[in-house]
Amino acid sequence: MFLLNMLTWWYSAGFVIRCKNLGRRLSRTADVFSIPNLLRTLFSPFKQIDAGATGKGFSFVFQAFLSRLISRFIGLFIRTFLIVAGLVILIAQSLLSLFVICLHLAIPLLPIAAIALAINGWLPPEIDLVIV
Repeated sequence: MFLLNMLTWWYSAGFVIRCKNLGRRLSRTADVFSIPNLLRTLFSPFKQIDAGATGKGFSFVFQAFLSRLISRFIGLFIRTFLIVAGLVILIAQSLLSLFVICLHLAIPLLPIAAIALAINGWLPPEIDLVIV
């Protein structure tokens, strides 16, 4: 009876809890990188540094324009790097979560598989240990 109750929980409530925890972990990772916010502000100046034209004349206006342009390129580079890193980490974490879900489903079946293999006479391959 205990084994039946344990398996019932494992494949129902336990599975739901595992999936919710993995979903929360993915959500927290997506929140850390905040990819939608990075995309929205992709061409904004870095650290909101904005150089206004403080003097009169073309040289001051041109200097402010170049300063804003450089700040925007720095912001573009850093935000693009963070977006790519965030996507790579989210994809890796999603694949790992899928593996964990498959492993969760397979764990109760492993003792049964081991018993079946032992009955059929399967032995693990020998490992040659070299002692130095």
